[in-house]
Amino acid sequence: MFLGDKIQIKDMVEIENLDYHYFLPLFFDGLCETEFPYEFFARQGVHDMLEHGGNRILPVVPQLIIPIKNALNLRNRQVLCTTLKVIQHLVVSAEMVGEALVPYYRQILPVLSIFKHMDAENGEVEEEEEEEEEVEEEEEEEEKKKKKKKKKEEEEEEEEEEKKKKKKKKKKKKKTKMRHCPKSSILLSSTSILKPPKY
Repeated sequence: MFLGDKIQIKDMVEIENLDYHYFLPLFFDGLCETEFPYEFFARQGVHDMLEHGGNRILPVVPQLIIPIKNALNLRNRQVLCTTLKVIQHLVVSAEMVGEALVPYYRQILPVLSIFKHMDAENGEVEEEEEEEEEVEEEEEEEEKKKKKKKKKEEEEEEEEEEKKKKKKKKKKKKKTKMRHCPKSSILLSSTSILKPPKY
């Protein structure tokens, strides 16, 4: 519903009566949205449920990790800012929620570490992403060179092996030819050599 210049959601059911195990993860899934009104409903729904959830929030924390991770993995600035605000609200929404998030830091923090130097003015994140892409491209290029070199070496080895086989075959053939040479011809040639010349 519209209230002056602001938009507010009119709840048909009391928030306290909602099934938190079903609806809270559902609204967290909506954090990936960037289009109006979907992103607005998701964001507002999350904050309203966290505001009124109390002790019903803590048991649902494990179900919220994947939606949070998915939202952060988009690496979209708008989604990132919204998700961080939601995490801040989540931590203070009920007792022990902060402690409950600790086992899941390994899933959440790696993505956040990419944006730790983010500066909205000069777009350092974009520069870091470009640097990462350049490093990846260099690694791929290096890998291609290694594969090419390895292939060349293998081809050279095969060629050398082929030459050896041919040489061996030729030698064997020559030996076989000599073996099959008739004895009479050998004797004849030797006799003609030993026979004295006629005058």
